[in-house]
Amino acid sequence: MRSALSVPLLLAVGCLAEDDYRDGGRTHHVFRSLGLARPEGGRSPGFDLDAWTSTKIDQRGCRQPDYVSPEGQPGVDNQFAEILPLIDVAGEGALAAFIQNAIDEGRLLIMPELREYGPDLNFRLLRGADQPLLGTDGRILENQTLALDPEGRVFGEYSGATFDGATLFVGPMDVDFLVVVFEILYQVRLQHTRISITFDETGVGRGVLAGAVDTAELRSVAKTAGERADIDLLGILGTIFEDLADLNQDPTGVCRALSMVATFETVPVFTY
Repeated sequence: MRSALSVPLLLAVGCLAEDDYRDGGRTHHVFRSLGLARPEGGRSPGFDLDAWTSTKIDQRGCRQPDYVSPEGQPGVDNQFAEILPLIDVAGEGALAAFIQNAIDEGRLLIMPELREYGPDLNFRLLRGADQPLLGTDGRILENQTLALDPEGRVFGEYSGATFDGATLFVGPMDVDFLVVVFEILYQVRLQHTRISITFDETGVGRGVLAGAVDTAELRSVAKTAGERADIDLLGILGTIFEDLADLNQDPTGVCRALSMVATFETVPVFTY
């Protein structure tokens, strides 16, 4: 259900008039940074995607221990973080730069949208199709106008988002997300996805996105990316996807999906 604070939320982050909101007005943001979360000292941003705190001896989570959130909440699922050191080796430490370049060049424009539908606050992740303007600091400028994908492609949609006065909470939902491997974009299905975005007084949002990807899908992406880059990426990774899988346990007790967490920053924009 829509929080009583959702009107001030939309006014704050999108500069909508209240009458526009009542008529189903929309606000848009754009991701200006995105990165995979790297745990430190057993702590990681993210969510408890399976409502279970797993340990090394717990078969329900395929013996993959969960992390603790920065706020001290147990059960955070982020097993993909264990693979990042190998990806750093394969990509010569350029993963963060690949992602940021794709954003700044307009190849990876992810645009959260908020809109009222009856009693609910509707959230969509839209795909942009434009070359964003960058400031003198090299970052995407806020309050610029960006084109949406002409084919109307949507990464994911959720009706019933909530807002507690500072933070927007979305999900669980499935998201068709884009990942960057050696500067090439690949689409993967993020299952059980949850998102939170905390807005400051200027409308800038800082958020966390977490979900699970099937190991078979990850293996397919790694195979294709390695072939394109003339690198034996599957040889480097071996069976690590299957070894670290922690979600979507099948009847035989094998986990078929790997949890993943990303952090991001958004700024308000206009769209056409």
